Amino acid sequence: MGTTLAHHPSASIVLAAHAAHLDRQAPTVNRYVNAPMIADHPAGRPPEQAQQYLAVLDRQDWCDSVRANLDPDNEFFAWGCSPVPQCAGR
Repeated sequence: MGTTLAHHPSASIVLAAHAAHLDRQAPTVNRYVNAPMIADHPAGRPPEQAQQYLAVLDRQDWCDSVRANLDPDNEFFAWGCSPVPQCAGR
């Protein structure tokens, strides 16, 4: 699949830029599922970086979009959302 950022010297910078980019994108189910997997995978970065991702996922437009478009019968999406309590609703 490719290399990870685990040992990349600029991992924090890359992930901060990615989280900022995600913040400017329209919410989609795939983005909602992928972001917590990135945020939940500690690669020697500070927990504040995970908070950048979670701040996006907790926005009302993102929550509304995933609730409206998530297929509850798709096991991948149920597994992918497990780290994020917002998926279950407020």
